[in-house]
Amino acid sequence: MRQSTKTIILCLIANSVCATAAFAEGVNVDWDASVRLRGEARNDLDFSDSQQDFTLLRSRVGAKFTLAPQWSISAELQDSRIFDVDANTTPNINDNALDQPFADDLDIHRLALNYSSKNFRVTLGRQKLNLGDQRLVASLEWVNTARVNDGIRVDYKKDNLEINAFATELVSINPSSLNDGADTGNRRFDSQFNGAFIEHKNLGKLDVFQGWWFQRRNSNFDDDVHTFGVRVQEQISSWTLEAQAALQTGDFGGNDHDAALFQASVSKSLGAGVASLGVAWASGDDDPNDAESETFDNLYPLNHAYYGFIDLFSLQNLTTVELSYGRPLLNKKLKFRAALHGFWLDNENDFWYEAGFNPIAGLFVAPDRIDSDERFLGSELDITFQYDAKVNGLEKVSLLAGYSYFDLGDRVEIDPLTGQLSNTDFIFLQLSLKL
Repeated sequence: MRQSTKTIILCLIANSVCATAAFAEGVNVDWDASVRLRGEARNDLDFSDSQQDFTLLRSRVGAKFTLAPQWSISAELQDSRIFDVDANTTPNINDNALDQPFADDLDIHRLALNYSSKNFRVTLGRQKLNLGDQRLVASLEWVNTARVNDGIRVDYKKDNLEINAFATELVSINPSSLNDGADTGNRRFDSQFNGAFIEHKNLGKLDVFQGWWFQRRNSNFDDDVHTFGVRVQEQISSWTLEAQAALQTGDFGGNDHDAALFQASVSKSLGAGVASLGVAWASGDDDPNDAESETFDNLYPLNHAYYGFIDLFSLQNLTTVELSYGRPLLNKKLKFRAALHGFWLDNENDFWYEAGFNPIAGLFVAPDRIDSDERFLGSELDITFQYDAKVNGLEKVSLLAGYSYFDLGDRVEIDPLTGQLSNTDFIFLQLSLKL
């Protein structure tokens, strides 16, 4: 599959060049560009006396070449860099490693041939996938490298019905060479990702109905995970209700895989703002050493937006409750949001998984500092301010600032040798320019 994807991309590039040359006189080109600069500082990310500070820079230049009314080419170059990393940063950051989220020298971020008709759109090549509320499938724009997929996608849209079908692979990150789709030994980056997604608006009494089937397959790891799910949303006066559920079956690491997810929230308009209360649950494994896999596979999500900005959690072996409030200020130019989260393990025998799916004990603390009977992981407070403005010569300027504080629960115990146990805080400042 990897080799066939490379062939598709190479053929696409060749066909794109030929098509552009053939239609040179009638080609319409729309350019766009963006720059994003963000500074981050984390204290005690490993729950002891540590510091992790750095600056991220991401630059993009893109274009849409309209060859004919129904044919176009979408292309985008991306350059992602990390600066000012302290030599004593803990945990350590290796920006030269494969599939890390910090750095990737100038590379092809998107390149796709598009065909559009009245009801259909076909996209062949390197593209982004963002489906539903992005809890399971997202391009993850928060990270410096973001996500893109190689493959084909077919979209059908008529009235209130939209159907998406796709066969793709996530593009692995090689910071010093071309992202060519080669295997990197990463379970998720090396997977085939296929699926179908349906959305119907105003279906009966429901404002939104969504249903999906996703397949993540990686023969090198003996993975073949199928996810079936539905999501509904309804607006009742000033209240918004939503709920979703998903079941997984197949194989994970050669073991029988059976897992589940449930999420629900209720939101209410309060004056100029919106308050929301939500809960999310994803199954854990009562015995990680047996021949059954029961930990929910979080697939390719936007965990950052839902489970705390410090990125200590993915929706795996987790129960979480969130209370949030947001409102616009200063004639809607400034947006304020505050969220309070609580986190519990679903099963105390399974791991605590951070946003990148790795066990916390494997990253930050020694396994002997984990209380195997304790389920409460901690609570997090996130506060953000976003100011959007228009400046002459620029399409958009956005300034985003945030502070997060994580109060550690009893799952991680005090180190008996050092006596150290610290809560984590995170502050960031981001400037985005769209040309």
